[in-house]
Amino acid sequence: MAARLPVPGSDQDVWGDILNTFLAVAHNSDGTIQTAAVQQAGGVTTVNGKSASGGAVTLTAGDVGASSTLAGDSDVAISSPSNNQVLTYNSGTSKWINAPSGSAPVSSVFTRTGAVTAQSGDYTAAQVTNAADKSSASAQTFTGNVSAPAHIAAGLTGATAASRYVGATASGAPASGTFSVGDYIIDQTGKVWVCTGAGTPGTWTQASGGVTLDSTAADIQALGTQAAGSVGKAADAGHVHPTTGVVLKAGSTMTGYLAPKVTTLTFGGSIAVDASLGNIFSVTLTASTGTLANPTNPVDGQLIRVRVTQDATGSRTLSYGTAYDFGTAGSPTLTTAANKVDVLAFEYNGTLSKWCYFGSGLGF
Repeated sequence: MAARLPVPGSDQDVWGDILNTFLAVAHNSDGTIQTAAVQQAGGVTTVNGKSASGGAVTLTAGDVGASSTLAGDSDVAISSPSNNQVLTYNSGTSKWINAPSGSAPVSSVFTRTGAVTAQSGDYTAAQVTNAADKSSASAQTFTGNVSAPAHIAAGLTGATAASRYVGATASGAPASGTFSVGDYIIDQTGKVWVCTGAGTPGTWTQASGGVTLDSTAADIQALGTQAAGSVGKAADAGHVHPTTGVVLKAGSTMTGYLAPKVTTLTFGGSIAVDASLGNIFSVTLTASTGTLANPTNPVDGQLIRVRVTQDATGSRTLSYGTAYDFGTAGSPTLTTAANKVDVLAFEYNGTLSKWCYFGSGLGF
């Protein structure tokens, strides 16, 4: 009898036989599906020669053509493997290789873990190969330029303003470059220059000394014998030339003349006077709006003279700051004629904090 399914309403008394005959086409007597039936239906019965077990096929590395060990992989070259080693890629050989592991792997750096970045204070110069510091007897040779130390305020108590040595010049202050207040250089003639105003190149002042000697020490002569106008170097061989700060010995006789520098003042609504710049000042009046300002940097007992010149128009007047004291005489009446010169004299009294007027010469 050909295999078929039973027909409902018929096949009486043979319905079970017909169904069993139909199922026997694809099933074994124990109810499992026949291999031929799976194959006939297009199903997989083996993988790489391995039959399924419990509905699954278990493969090994060898079943798929792979190495059974990491060392057998063509992209890996392992030599003498040991615990704690890792693989690193070598672009030269295009292979992964095992990197040697340290005997004591690092667990922290400067007590910090994770991605550690070096911080200030982690190292001292003594811990760095070939570095020298005040605690090391080693010496360091530099093949390139050495940068100037950082411009910071540091020093002993009472000397904490920022300062740094920034190099040298052949002679005089730097003419280029950008500098900060407190920078200093020593030029190749032995003079020290200090930056007193930041900028490019900034304002530089030569460190003052008591007396500057010229190069011919054997010919040193007395003060006052140098040529007129010479400061800091010999106008003729072998003389001593005084610079700022020279103090004459009591009873000294000056055989030459003394000619103080004349400092020209800038006319304006407030005419600034810096007493540290000299003893004689000169100003030309171009309007009647100017006030002679209180001098800055006064010294008790200092004498100054102020030359007041009328411009080509004349009839200009001058006002005075509150530090000028004209006493009972009052301020002088200036000459009003064009181009005329009046000279006013003052002495600074430190106790009164006043510039005391003590006379004038008018109409020159």
